Order: sequence, then C-alpha cells, then structure tokens
Amino acid sequence: MKDALQFGGLFLGIVLFTQIGTRRHNLFWTVMPFVTSGSIGAFVILTGQHHYQLPGDVWSGVVGGLIGVAIGLTLTTVMRVFRRDGRLYVRSAWAYLAIWFGVLAARTVFVWLLENVPSFATSVGKFMLRNGIGPDGATLFFVLMALAMSVSRELGVLYKAHRLSPEPERVSA
Repeated sequence: MKDALQFGGLFLGIVLFTQIGTRRHNLFWTVMPFVTSGSIGAFVILTGQHHYQLPGDVWSGVVGGLIGVAIGLTLTTVMRVFRRDGRLYVRSAWAYLAIWFGVLAARTVFVWLLENVPSFATSVGKFMLRNGIGPDGATLFFVLMALAMSVSRELGVLYKAHRLSPEPERVSA
C-alpha cells in the first residue's frame, strides 16, 4: 500500500506541476512522453526479473493498454489546444485533474482492497488463476495502462494541434 500511495502521490505531483493550467507546448513536451514511456516500459517489462505467463499475462497487458488509451483519449477531450502568437499552447483545468485523480484513486482503492479485504483478494486471485494471469501480469496491466495513457494523451494533443488552422502572418506596417 505504501508503494501505491507513493507512486500515486508522485504522479499527482507531476500532473499538478507539469500539466495543469496553460502551458506552452514545444518539442520538449512533445518528445518527453515518448522517451519516458519507452524507457520506463522497457525497464519494467524487459528486465530479467519478470516471469510472464502466456497467454494470460499478455492479455492482461493488452487490456491495460486499451484502458490506458481510453483514459488518455478522455483526457485529450478536456484539454484545449490553441495557438497564440505563432506558438502552441495546451490548457488543462479541473476536468483534467478530476480524471487523473479518479484514475489514481481507483488504483489506490484497488490496492487497499487487495491488502485489507480477504474476500476481495481471494476473488481477484481466483480470477487471475482462471485466466492464467501471474503476479507479473498484474504489474504489466498497470504499467501498460499508465504508459498508454501518457502516449495516447500526447498523440491527442498532436492531433488537435495538427487540426488547428495556422495563424495568419502579421504584417508590420
């Protein structure tokens, strides 16, 4: 539970300090989600510390990724992307924060239920056994969900930016 709370707090802090409000969107903000997601994903998934069970763990990761894409696209719908003075800006407000907070709260509640409600833990364990999902499959689910959420959100921003009409050139007199 301590790890879940620390992880949730870290993500909430990152969201508050880097994504809420109006911010200029430049090459750094465009590339960062792809580099960090790729690096974190490779580190977590490809280290020799995991023993994935096929096909259950693969399906667990696929489902996590699909849920992450859905959340990322939902985040994109509440973001405003606009140009001002030839520069690209992104505005994320309360709805964006509420979605992030809801996702982190749901994850924290899930972990709390696993650790503190034996009947819930037993039900989840039976589900995992029935579907061939090992402990690493559960990790894969959450990692791919987070990574897909981040990448799909950024792709949504790029799509919205691409659809913007360019600002007319200002002619100085």
